[in-house]
Amino acid sequence: MGNELATDPKVLKQSPVLKNGDYDERPVHQVRMTHDFYMSETEVTAKQYSEFREDYQDWSTSSPYATGVSWYDCDAFCQWLSKKENKHYRLPTEAEWEYASRAGSEGHFFTGSQPPAPEQPNPWGLKNMNAGAAEWVLDWYGRYPENPQIDPVGPAEGLARGIRGGGLNGPYLGESTKYPNSANLPFFRRSANRASIAPVFRGRHNIGFRIVEAPLPRTKPLEPEKPFTNLLVKQTNEYLQAGPDPGKPWFRQRDALPIPPEGASEEEIEASGLPSGILGKNHNPALVVCPNGDLLALYFTASVPDFEDLSNVAVMGARLRFGSDEWDMPDVFLDFADTKDIAPAVWAEGSKIYFFWGGGGLDDVPFRWTHSVDNGASWSAVQFPLLDGARGGYFAQPVSRGFRGPGGILYMPTDGVGGESLLWASTDDGRTWSDTLGRTAGRHTVFVVRNTAVRLEVE
Repeated sequence: MGNELATDPKVLKQSPVLKNGDYDERPVHQVRMTHDFYMSETEVTAKQYSEFREDYQDWSTSSPYATGVSWYDCDAFCQWLSKKENKHYRLPTEAEWEYASRAGSEGHFFTGSQPPAPEQPNPWGLKNMNAGAAEWVLDWYGRYPENPQIDPVGPAEGLARGIRGGGLNGPYLGESTKYPNSANLPFFRRSANRASIAPVFRGRHNIGFRIVEAPLPRTKPLEPEKPFTNLLVKQTNEYLQAGPDPGKPWFRQRDALPIPPEGASEEEIEASGLPSGILGKNHNPALVVCPNGDLLALYFTASVPDFEDLSNVAVMGARLRFGSDEWDMPDVFLDFADTKDIAPAVWAEGSKIYFFWGGGGLDDVPFRWTHSVDNGASWSAVQFPLLDGARGGYFAQPVSRGFRGPGGILYMPTDGVGGESLLWASTDDGRTWSDTLGRTAGRHTVFVVRNTAVRLEVE
């Protein structure tokens, strides 16, 4: 399971930096399957899915197959069908999916170095494993273990569920991009390729699913591997109120980000001792003082300029712990694999830390967010905005932090179209959001709430 083959950018059309697949496809490890299972020949069709959900509308370019469904929708379909037919249906595990996709082959595809044509069956009779819709799998997304596995079912928890058979960066509506169909590139169609996103993600997207008939393996899930920014976090600090004399100028420099030069290769980055998943272009920093006094810095990490859409862009983080002289080494903080995770924005509100970020390729999603109430040791389930009312053009790039305005209204700025910025507003603490419909005359605009007073004169 995984990939150790070279990935030629000229053949597979991905970023020239990624010459050996993505970091999350390593380490290659042996998996032994001890159970039989039936797998559906194709993805579940829109007609089949509409028998379960009558209001389902098929808008997808992957017709006749159902897409735009959340992981929870797929799980509910499996439960409904299991009860209807008195059989045990479920989503395939990630290992089952890759085993079935390979069908005994050892290359990128069962057809060799290039993906098969749509509807072309593999040697085991399965269609569209490397074409058509991307597909939800059962597992929470996480790093691979190094040791051999027997009937793996993935981590015990996470922020994203696994997706196989395609990437997620487009096609989509409402934005322009240099690579509008990057999800369909051969690199993202490989049997070893992994994508992921939060399980609540529903809407105009290219993710569908196929099902298996078999009991779930009784394997114990793996302990999730958390980023170092989330570990060893002290919740209280008796010295938090101490500090230098506020009446005297005081400055101390502590470098936050040990990183190779921009454009460094994966080999150079690994040789420097940095974790895999950190790429050669790291920028757009967001910084917050946590309630416990720690500083948390977040950046987005991408490959060389002009190829961000053709690589797995993630958010990396580092922590300066209260009283420490040096920042922790950075680590991958959050990664929706094969999406474009960019433009982190983070701020504290009382004991709560908000983390918003963006990324093109997810249609009608100007940002996504999560929060922490324990100084970043853990984070809530990721949410996507429910948009309400009229809205103008936008680019899914928050860039600057959000804030709470008068009347408790929550505001989140993003870039607009071209050299503009805008504010999204929520009057119900993030349940729904609307475009305030104004635009600034500058990209990456920072907003503040003004302190205003009105003078009333009585005649």
